[in-house]
Amino acid sequence: MSEISPDTPLVMLTVAQFEDLLCRHKTEKPAMQSAPIPKRYVYGLKGICELFNCAHSTAQKLKDEVIMEAVSQHGRKIVVDAEHALRLFKERKSPSDQDTDL
Repeated sequence: MSEISPDTPLVMLTVAQFEDLLCRHKTEKPAMQSAPIPKRYVYGLKGICELFNCAHSTAQKLKDEVIMEAVSQHGRKIVVDAEHALRLFKERKSPSDQDTDL
């Protein structure tokens, strides 16, 4: 095939020349790194109520006892790492093993 100069317009190439050009400049794609999953947060007792589908008083008990590690509270602001809270909730003992009803 004839040599293709860098000044040759793409429309002037034949299909074979274009395929040859693509093959010569084909580069290995880097392995796709999975993007880190952004953390999901819920805010306030209302957010806890929605996350666990429970009443306000139950959300308060959960916040103070079961998911305490996932809760960050500064004054009246409550921020909960939802994934961590769900994990803690699943790992808790069954209600028959606990003294309180949650």
